[in-house]
Amino acid sequence: MPAPRTTKAEGLRLHDQNRRASATKQQKPIRSLFALLRLRPYSGLKLSAKSFVVSTEMENEPSPPALKPHQSTAAATPPAADNTNTMGMLCHLLALSGLLGVPFGHILGPLIMWLVKKDECPFVDECGKEALNFNISMTIYASALILVAMPAIIIPILGIIIFGLAVVGVFALFIVGLVFIILAALKANEGANYKYPLTIRFIK
Repeated sequence: MPAPRTTKAEGLRLHDQNRRASATKQQKPIRSLFALLRLRPYSGLKLSAKSFVVSTEMENEPSPPALKPHQSTAAATPPAADNTNTMGMLCHLLALSGLLGVPFGHILGPLIMWLVKKDECPFVDECGKEALNFNISMTIYASALILVAMPAIIIPILGIIIFGLAVVGVFALFIVGLVFIILAALKANEGANYKYPLTIRFIK
C-alpha cells in the first residue's frame, strides 16, 4: 500500500513541532543549571554572612581575665626565728644525753649549748639557763634522797624500807624530769620560754 502523501503545509507544521521539541529538550538542562547557579551563590552568601556574624561576635567578646598565681595566705616563719627555736629546743633535749651513758650528760649537754649560743641569741640564753637550773636541781634532790637513805641501811627492817622509798623517790624524780624536759622542748620549738617547776635558779 503506498505511503500517504503529505502536503507542504503539513510538512511545515511537523518541522515546526520537531524544532520546538528539540529546543525544549535543550532548554531543560540550561534551566536546571540556572536554578543551581541561583541557589548556590545565595546559600554561600547566607553561610558566609552567618560566619561573619559569629566571628564578629567572638572578636567582640571580652577575653577571660588571666589567672593569678596561687598565693599562700599562711604566714611563713622566718628562717632566723626557726633556727633560734631549734637551738632553744636543743638546750632542753640535750639533757637527755645522760640516758645514752654520757657522764653528767643531763648537765653537760645544756651547758655546752648555752655557752656556745648564749651571746648570739637571748632566747637560747634563757632556755639554756632554765635547762641548767632544772637539771642541777633534780640532781640535788636525787642526791639528797640517796644520802638520807644510806645511813638507814644499818637498821635491819626500817633501813630497808627507807632505802626502798628513796629509790622510788629517785625513780619518780627521773620520770617527772623526763616529762618536764619534753614539755620544755615543745614550748621552745614554738618560740616560748618554758619555766620549769621545782627549780632552784642558780643561774640568773
